[in-house]
Amino acid sequence: MLHKGFLATFFVVLAFGADDPPTTTTEAVVAHDEDIIPLHSSLRETTLIVLPAAEKAMGVFCGDKAYWNVDVIPGAARYVAVKPSKTGISTDIHIVTDHNNSYTFQAVEGSSGPVALKVFVKPADASSLEKPPVFVSASEVAGLKQQLAEAQAALKKARDASTAEVKSKAEQIRAAYPDTMQFAYHFKKDKPPFNVEAVWRDDKFTYIRANPQEAPALYEVRDGNGLEQCQVVSNQNGTVRDSSAGE
Repeated sequence: MLHKGFLATFFVVLAFGADDPPTTTTEAVVAHDEDIIPLHSSLRETTLIVLPAAEKAMGVFCGDKAYWNVDVIPGAARYVAVKPSKTGISTDIHIVTDHNNSYTFQAVEGSSGPVALKVFVKPADASSLEKPPVFVSASEVAGLKQQLAEAQAALKKARDASTAEVKSKAEQIRAAYPDTMQFAYHFKKDKPPFNVEAVWRDDKFTYIRANPQEAPALYEVRDGNGLEQCQVVSNQNGTVRDSSAGE
């Protein structure tokens, strides 16, 4: 009877001892390309690998996918969760980031050391994080293409609207222009040396259609203050516009 009671007490102590939580810790690691980072894990704990804020995990590779769950957190690609599903196992884990950095871990379940709940890792070459990403995810590329297509569609819509507005205003001006033309000038038509055919004005300018042998200099009298030379703009069909008239 004493022997049986001793065995019962011994098994109870073992059972309580097995439920004791493991010692846990957090770690900060500065990794070189050639480094292999030890990672102590536990069957009852999840270890979170935390990349720098400017970095994202583009690819995660695990040697033993059957007994290790290694996942990038959806929507938060700087976090990688690691959890073993069997005691006493080990594997290698590789993380390749968008800044072309790679981190290699040797993960062990149930080692003698404390379990790492969080491992903050950053590259030894911190300047690599200041450069633009080398790799971009397919979803980001698709999003950029969608933004570009939307911007092009909006630009085309704005151009079409602007063209339609200009056309409408031009038609309004052409429709109203005849009402602004005034032929209130008296002259001798087609008389050398200027051979003036027509003189008229609108609400802004005075126009003279002529076929002079030489380009004329035009003057006008303003408020009885003597002659003042006009600013003249001519075109190929012999029409001269006095751009100072109407001011």
